[in-house]
Amino acid sequence: MEQILFVVFLLQVPASFPDNFVVHGPRQAVLTSPGEEITLRCWLEPGVAADHMSVHWIKYDSGETVHLYTRGVDRPDRQDEAYRGRTELSKVALTRGIISLRLRNVRCTDQGRYTCSAISETSEDETKVGLKVEALKLQPWISLAGYPDSRNKLTCKSKGWYPKPSVVWIDGSGGEVKANSDTCSQASDGCWECESSIDITIDFTDRLTCLTRNAAKRKEAKIRVSAEMFHRDPNWLVAFWVTFAPVIGAAAVLMFFCRKRCKQVQVYENLKQQFKSLDNELKSAERDRKYLRKALELKERFTESEWATVGSCAGCAELLFDYAKDRIRSREGCSELLFGYANDRIRSCEAPVSLTL
Repeated sequence: MEQILFVVFLLQVPASFPDNFVVHGPRQAVLTSPGEEITLRCWLEPGVAADHMSVHWIKYDSGETVHLYTRGVDRPDRQDEAYRGRTELSKVALTRGIISLRLRNVRCTDQGRYTCSAISETSEDETKVGLKVEALKLQPWISLAGYPDSRNKLTCKSKGWYPKPSVVWIDGSGGEVKANSDTCSQASDGCWECESSIDITIDFTDRLTCLTRNAAKRKEAKIRVSAEMFHRDPNWLVAFWVTFAPVIGAAAVLMFFCRKRCKQVQVYENLKQQFKSLDNELKSAERDRKYLRKALELKERFTESEWATVGSCAGCAELLFDYAKDRIRSREGCSELLFGYANDRIRSCEAPVSLTL
């Protein structure tokens, strides 16, 4: 009887604890750059479905809730503001026991360790996943700017750091050189940008190293300071004017003649426009002269009795000359047509009027 009960108990164990699992993650930290999209891998073993479980991703260093999935839905209201809208769990992958987190638009502040945990009704487990964020251009660079008083300014710049770095100038003997200015600011992606400057004189000829470092890494840039980097001639401004004064003078003379030439062109254009207007007026006067000549020829062809007849027609004289004006302007040799039309109109008139041409 006891053996039978023991066998029944063994058969019921898998049915009572179907969600026994272990959470696994990669042993090495995931490396990425700011602005990239990365997947923090995490899975259950055996690969039981996790779509009915609670999946919780937490930033281990700060305790911030990165992503929460429970009761079949995501809970963005429980998510920290810094990660809102940037995380995702694949619902299809959850059915296969894969609870990896996709993180978009990676920031330098995302660097650190994350806790990946899964909780069911009968079991729970968690693991740690590391993330390293490194900018592609961490290497600092040094720029040179000169002063008229035989001084030079060296500026060392570097960006893409996290956490905040420090910048140190070191001379050839290993001693630290005090900087004139030293500033660091955090960009929108959470990465730090630093700038440090020092002034050097012509008496300083040595090797300088700009060392940028934080708790995780260090980078350096070197420069060799030599006398050729300084202005030895205190009258460099005089030499500048002696060299470039002829060029500046030639440019001024050229500008003067260009302006003079532009004025001449403007005067020419004005005269051209005036001549064009005068030509149009002459053409108009010529047309009027031709019209008067045709009218006089017409008067000579009428007899005195015909002009008297025309004068006895109310409005015929005005009609006659209007018509003659239009036809004579449009076509030469139309006098006969004009006379025929005038005779017809004159015969139809009754009231006499005086006609003067």
